[in-house]
Amino acid sequence: MEDLPRYVPEKPMYGLRTSEGGEPIRGSDLRYIEDSSKRDDAAEVLNVYLDQQREQRTEPHIYLNMLFTDSAFQDRGLGNTMMEWGNELADSLMVASWVEASEHGQKLYLKAGYEAGQSVLVKNKSWTVEWLPMRRPAKQLKHVDIK
Repeated sequence: MEDLPRYVPEKPMYGLRTSEGGEPIRGSDLRYIEDSSKRDDAAEVLNVYLDQQREQRTEPHIYLNMLFTDSAFQDRGLGNTMMEWGNELADSLMVASWVEASEHGQKLYLKAGYEAGQSVLVKNKSWTVEWLPMRRPAKQLKHVDIK
């Protein structure tokens, strides 16, 4: 099972989980953020996010990342099409799938068989970030009696 997809690496490039004394992401690592006063706050959000993923996503899985539809094109089935593609991929591999849900997307994910986890809120002087991790269980093989 070790060859199955897993979004969160066993040994992240910044070390172990930061709550276990690993090397956290530092603001100085985020030079692409132009406002240097916001870098440490962004690093805090990223460390919470990555620790949460490592804690929850221990099984082989597919991570559906960056699923969104431009507001001008919402409610036309495009989100459902993207969900079907990701779910079919996870089902073909018989692995779970994960997604981070916005308030707008939760209904779609629930309809597709995802279960809501614990909402996460990180608030500091620069950022207020909230996400809802949602998991869709792996498809199971059906038992067939052969006589």
